[in-house]
Amino acid sequence: MRMITVKRMPQTIRLDGRTYGPSETPIDVPEELARTLGLTPAEGAVLSDASEDELTEALSEAQDSARRYQNRLMGIEQLLRPAQQDESSPEEVIGRLLREIEEARTEPSLFERTVTEEAKRLLAPLRQGEETLTQVLARVVQERSELDTLRRQTLLPADALDRLKKVDGIGDKLAQKALDALTAQA
Repeated sequence: MRMITVKRMPQTIRLDGRTYGPSETPIDVPEELARTLGLTPAEGAVLSDASEDELTEALSEAQDSARRYQNRLMGIEQLLRPAQQDESSPEEVIGRLLREIEEARTEPSLFERTVTEEAKRLLAPLRQGEETLTQVLARVVQERSELDTLRRQTLLPADALDRLKKVDGIGDKLAQKALDALTAQA
């Protein structure tokens, strides 16, 4: 990891088990962190050109951000549609939205609580600077794969092969083929 001296570090960031900042004076930080946060190099320090992988990751993150922004705008448009179509006055729409927001704050659904808690758990290492976005995504994919494997294993009883063999007309060879077909990944 290449280090670079920046003029100042406005916040505390944990990265790879180390803590950087805050500092109002020049401080050495990893170049990747300086580039990501848009920190200004100190006199004589120069950020090297980003690697192709870093540029690809940054582009992907920017595209994801643009997609999320577009989805939010479409959601807002959908919420305001009754006022656009003269079905409700703007005041009625705003009043309804404020009521719904307040109701959601006071009693979030079990689904929302579960999703929020799980999202916080999954993203905590990223927020704390312990993992990069790529590492978080790889971990999420791995956890999903492990969960899918557990689900496949729990859907079939332990004695599934023996049960298949007991069915009239199914021999050992056909029973094994049937079990393999049932447990094969999609």
